[in-house]
Amino acid sequence: VVFSPSAPLAPPPRTGNEPVDRWLVKLYEKVPNLAGIVIETAATRTVALTDNYIVCNRAGTVTLTLPDPKTAGPRVISVRTWTANTVVSASSNVVGATGGAAGTAILAATAGRWADLVSDGTAWNIVRNN
Repeated sequence: VVFSPSAPLAPPPRTGNEPVDRWLVKLYEKVPNLAGIVIETAATRTVALTDNYIVCNRAGTVTLTLPDPKTAGPRVISVRTWTANTVVSASSNVVGATGGAAGTAILAATAGRWADLVSDGTAWNIVRNN
């Protein structure tokens, strides 16, 4: 499910999962001109220019191909899990919340995990997470 920035943004659809529905509504209310909530159910996703909030809902690992940090500009990508699935980058270009060398890990296999990734021109840095 993708909310297109070219069409008027309707409230997010109900998922049947009350905590998730509340989270999506709060997100919608805070950012009414949101340019892309994506509910990802596939094993891989190439992150598009309009993908700002990626919610992973898959029984298994989700591999994200993140944009090149050299050309991404001052962009934030928020990633969240609904299910207990691992989320990784297709390239070793993610620096964890505690710093260190870039790797592939984004989220551990725990439902409800989230991370905000910001490009510094060299890598994607996890600047906030739970």
